[in-house]
Amino acid sequence: MLDDDTKRPSTLGQFLVLFAVSQAVIFGGLALLCWFNGWLKLTDYANGLFIIGALVMGIGAFSVMGSNAYTGNITYRYIETVSDEDLKSRTRRYQRDNENSRIIALKAAIIGLVPLLSGIALTFATLPRQTP
Repeated sequence: MLDDDTKRPSTLGQFLVLFAVSQAVIFGGLALLCWFNGWLKLTDYANGLFIIGALVMGIGAFSVMGSNAYTGNITYRYIETVSDEDLKSRTRRYQRDNENSRIIALKAAIIGLVPLLSGIALTFATLPRQTP
């Protein structure tokens, strides 16, 4: 456990570390994957970046959909009425779960947007130029 005197990193700082590490893993991992499979063209790398960015953003969307399915299921909510938790506590927990899933979706959207846009930019950069 951390003592009260121990300074904890800020939420923004934690996200920036997560962002930097995830970008390094995405770009570096894809570069290694392309290298080992012989996909040495820039368009192959650009396509991979686009696909990985879309997948990461999709994970965030599925997080929100899963949370809504969990907290919106009336059968599950009815079954929980026999627990020791009162209505106010359950409602706060549902709200906290929904908020956490939306935060995950936002983080995934930001993390996935960089490779997705990089893939699009690299694709446009490799298009042949037409001179008049």
